[in-house]
Amino acid sequence: MRTLLLTTLATAATISPLAAQSSAYTTFIRQTQQSTGVVWDQPFTTLTGSSTAQLAMETNGALFQLYAVKTSGATSYLLDQKLVGAYLPTATVKTVTEDPYTKVTRTRADRPFSVQVTVAGLVSGTTTTGGTVITDGAKKVLVQRYTTNYPTSGTLTLAQATTGTPKQTWYNQTNGTTTTNYTLTGLTPTTGQLATKVTGEEWFLVQALADSSIAQTQIASGYVQIHPVPSGSISGIANGDIIRLKAPTITLPLKDMYPRSDTWLQVYPGSPALNTVGTTVPGSMLVLDQEKPDTRTLTISDWDSAFTTDGPYTIELLTKSFVGTERLAYLTVTVKRTLSIQATVVDY
Repeated sequence: MRTLLLTTLATAATISPLAAQSSAYTTFIRQTQQSTGVVWDQPFTTLTGSSTAQLAMETNGALFQLYAVKTSGATSYLLDQKLVGAYLPTATVKTVTEDPYTKVTRTRADRPFSVQVTVAGLVSGTTTTGGTVITDGAKKVLVQRYTTNYPTSGTLTLAQATTGTPKQTWYNQTNGTTTTNYTLTGLTPTTGQLATKVTGEEWFLVQALADSSIAQTQIASGYVQIHPVPSGSISGIANGDIIRLKAPTITLPLKDMYPRSDTWLQVYPGSPALNTVGTTVPGSMLVLDQEKPDTRTLTISDWDSAFTTDGPYTIELLTKSFVGTERLAYLTVTVKRTLSIQATVVDY
């Protein structure tokens, strides 16, 4: 026997960045009655909220699907779906990372994350007190893990991210919360790609198993965005160079900088030493607070003021994100700007 679910659906549940980008999208919930096939579409004017189901609940339940519709072209995207019925278990999925960002769950390809699956309404035994046989659909739910790389351009929809064979499947047969920890993402690098440069999404679906009244149907989902590890270099100057009259113009090629990060070039006297606070080079600070990683090239000139005296210096390219402060590149140079003149006086 399956427990009764509430007949409300919050549009805030698992909305992807696709729907949250701008007013170019509108949302609606489609309710499909499982017994009669009757369909009802209920529009929403905001990206968050809740509403009571407009159609009465039938014995076999109803499927609620959350759609975002692009106002130009009317292309629709399925963002989430939940099956609601009189005898169904309930479930929620929550993904947790080290990144405190609240709009979506995200992390880097080299960082751990966890998935919390909470289930209620499962029953045990073989029959009810009335003698009704308890099916597997009332005793356990199926959990599926999908990993999908981002396309060359654009974003992923729920349907795209969960196409094909799951990377991992398991059954949850107990009520309560089960936490699964992952040390790294399961995304597969493309040909020639480093494992640290993978980017995509991991989705976790909870499926109610089929029984005599309904087919196997998704009842909960959650996902985490995976972003590549940032990288950068210092060009236009080489390790061991000597700076005499004027520091050369240099470039900083920055690739896959984390969506919320600060990146800068600093200079300090002496040999390289991690965690040293130096002088920030003017024009080198890149501050990001956005939804996606960024790739840029910064050009730095007129930075002689970073060198206050002659001698050896370290030049470091740093980035700071939820991971902490990391060194992307460094080199050492020697500043020799003092001019010495030797002369001999000769009397004739």
